[in-house]
Amino acid sequence: MRTRSLFLLALFCALPMFGAVEAPRPNDVWKRLDAGDVIIYSNARDGVIRESALELLRMRAALTHVTRLQIVSPVPTKVFLFRTHAAFVPYRNATIGDFENIRGVFMPADDANYALVDASSARDDVLYHELTHFFVRNTVAGIPRWLDEGLAGFYASFVAIGNSVRVGTPPDYFLKYLRAMGLQPLRELMTKTLDADDYRNEDVSGVYYAESWLVTHYLLIGNPARGAQLPALLAALEQGQSLDAAFATAFKATPEQIEGEVRRYLNGSRFNYIEYKLDDLGAIRDVPAPQPMSRDEVLFQLGDLLVHTTEHDGRELLDASIELNPNRAAAVADLAMLADGGARQDVADTLYDKSIKIAGNDFIPSFYYARSLAARLQAKARDGEDVSGATIAVARRMATKCMELAPKFARCRAILGASYALPGESPANGIAESAKSLNDQPSQLDVAADLVLLHAKAGHTRTAEALIARFIAPSANEKQISAARENLVIAEFQRGVESARARRIADATASFEAVVAKSTNPKLKANATKALAALSKETPQ
Repeated sequence: MRTRSLFLLALFCALPMFGAVEAPRPNDVWKRLDAGDVIIYSNARDGVIRESALELLRMRAALTHVTRLQIVSPVPTKVFLFRTHAAFVPYRNATIGDFENIRGVFMPADDANYALVDASSARDDVLYHELTHFFVRNTVAGIPRWLDEGLAGFYASFVAIGNSVRVGTPPDYFLKYLRAMGLQPLRELMTKTLDADDYRNEDVSGVYYAESWLVTHYLLIGNPARGAQLPALLAALEQGQSLDAAFATAFKATPEQIEGEVRRYLNGSRFNYIEYKLDDLGAIRDVPAPQPMSRDEVLFQLGDLLVHTTEHDGRELLDASIELNPNRAAAVADLAMLADGGARQDVADTLYDKSIKIAGNDFIPSFYYARSLAARLQAKARDGEDVSGATIAVARRMATKCMELAPKFARCRAILGASYALPGESPANGIAESAKSLNDQPSQLDVAADLVLLHAKAGHTRTAEALIARFIAPSANEKQISAARENLVIAEFQRGVESARARRIADATASFEAVVAKSTNPKLKANATKALAALSKETPQ
């Protein structure tokens, strides 16, 4: 908490304090506004809350209209709208650190998106940038990185004006930056993956983000005829065509020719934006009135927000919420999640069990417990260790219960599918469940990686490789790409175990040797080496 005057310190000393984050005053009125999958929690005035909800919904309607994509949200977006900058700062700092110029934060999580907004200042475009990423990634599988960033930059400048919305207003700093620095070759932009060093180098990342915006702006506004050819380009790339072949198919041009068009567009004197009437967008004109929140709900929602950050755990806020309402199952489940993986796993499991018993129709406790069990099982499987069939059964039961309570929530189905990728399990059922989950929520790179393992287990090596190319590689997420490729090796290890049990010694030996050669996991390598040593004493069949 920032240093305050002695007067303010004396004033606040009677209030309960939660680490560096203050509990809201008991007389601080908080309200919630439910607008479908957008929920706003705020202590601001009703008019500010309603206008914020309308702007978010109109932004999404504009994104749908311009891109012709079906923008859907498989999870709710929870927006915490703080009336004052002083109230916003502790939560921002607890979430991302002390970045004074940041007025909006967006954090996706498995079961919800969390956004923090300072209602007392001008809007921060970061929130709209990240929301666009979320909406697009959950609509289009394997979207190229440059287009993902370009669309996010394009919609970050969204603004509602009266009965209209305006999108595509060029950011002056992008234009100045590109005119000063110049463009990188278009084929380089469309094939580049940014690593950690690139992000730290503003000359590299700055040009990448700005040029991605420029190319997208050119396709959507500057030359709509070219924009109409974009789906053909994406389809050709998804089919595995080279960049040159895909450009010839879609644009009847080379990357260099399109690059020339983009350069001329940059050096032109005028950039347009698009303005739509709300009636044209089909956007809603009003939202429900904000409703008062109980004290325990306010404490829970703020605690839950902190649970999903890396800097704070929100434990004190959750404890205070449960003291007021012991039957708030999601708060108990949050505490279980905080205890998970610690020295006393039994404490976490006891809390999970308690939260499930009082959950009623709330799917969160069963989801959290299923996810926890699946993570433990997967960790053992990655290391080449045996897993408990009884634990698999419990994980499946919890995932199934979650699906019954929340049939549209893709993550529960993903856990069920992943359970069939575990050692000794038949992958066929898992392929069906994981594929449906990924179809419902294409942004789930970890589910795509699960599918890689499932198909590899089933002997569908080409399909597994194609999944990496289509869903995971375009993300440029090196961690997920590495995990997916390691899953090919894990499948090989499991085949080795099955062959050894069937006394197919030659097959088992070949599998374990491949694991030793290809795995990046020292524990899996060690277990494969140990298995090879045991096989050397066997007589081949």
